[in-house]
Amino acid sequence: MSPESEIDVEKAAEATLFFSRVVVEGKSQLHSRINYLALINLHTDVESTVQTIKDIVETEQKDILERDTLLLLQARNWRFHLVACGVMLAGISSGKSLNQLWNILQKGSWVVPQIAATVYILDPQFDSRALEAIEKRKLKEQSLVAIAELLKQARNTSFTLKQEALIKSAKVNDSADSGKIAVSWAEKVRSQFNTTNANR
Repeated sequence: MSPESEIDVEKAAEATLFFSRVVVEGKSQLHSRINYLALINLHTDVESTVQTIKDIVETEQKDILERDTLLLLQARNWRFHLVACGVMLAGISSGKSLNQLWNILQKGSWVVPQIAATVYILDPQFDSRALEAIEKRKLKEQSLVAIAELLKQARNTSFTLKQEALIKSAKVNDSADSGKIAVSWAEKVRSQFNTTNANR
């Protein structure tokens, strides 16, 4: 992706219904309708943030929500990724948006554990897609660790020796403990959004 097209996708994400421009002390600033910081660890301002997301999903047109969610996922900014995950967990999930989450897991994002947890909850093909991605080395190291831990903790998945070696190697370079964060976030977010796994 060229620098110009990267700028274009960021601008397109900023122009979605989830954001607006406000003038503060004479300067234009991007304002988010959704408190993405509350979604990172689900510690503070969570209930009101989840309610805001649900209100947006209930009041805006579904086709526009789906279009704008995809635009967020095409950008590189982790804030956009997190907002999109929240909206998808509130019911605006499609094959296209799930595919885009998997694409981000290949490219990387600062919020990989949250993205991994979202596909774990929403994608009915999670198990097969996750194992294939691990086997074919389609994931960034942080993504691989998060996906593997979700499979292991929540599914009791048995990995092959080759897969175990790949996971072990990825963990060496994952200083964020992505697997633990992904499992914890999945548990918390399910209760907040009252959602169950699509593949259970």
